Amino acid sequence: MRDGLKVNFLQQPQLPSLLPSSLSTSGKEAPPLALVSDLPPELPRQAVQGYAWSDSALDAVDGAPVGPLEGFTLEVSFQLPEPVGGAQLRAGFSATAAEVWAVGAAAAYRLYLPALYRRVLPGRCRARVSRGGRVTVSLYKLESEPWRFLLQ
Repeated sequence: MRDGLKVNFLQQPQLPSLLPSSLSTSGKEAPPLALVSDLPPELPRQAVQGYAWSDSALDAVDGAPVGPLEGFTLEVSFQLPEPVGGAQLRAGFSATAAEVWAVGAAAAYRLYLPALYRRVLPGRCRARVSRGGRVTVSLYKLESEPWRFLLQ
């Protein structure tokens, strides 16, 4: 511990909260970003356990071709255990969070990213699913600066 900050070299440093305790959201459930209130209550809900992500700004630094959106897009992807149609995909975005639900026959699968590393433009973010059940979430960053982490 140095100067009041805990340093863990395997994770990001834990900084003290700058919010007054009356504004702190710890311990409270954030409001849903994607609407799923119409799903049958007997349909099991499952959290997505693993995902991969890539940042086009890091790809550009590594020498990949630069396109018009290069540096501004992030892609988060995960594989579903069952095929799901595009109409069964529900997504919601805010400037600092993303939520995607994929509704299958066996369960509703949820990817929730509650505190993104930096801000995104919610109106330009999208989610899509391939025939094989791979879901890709495209996040449009506010700045082209590379993200070293996906979440805070």
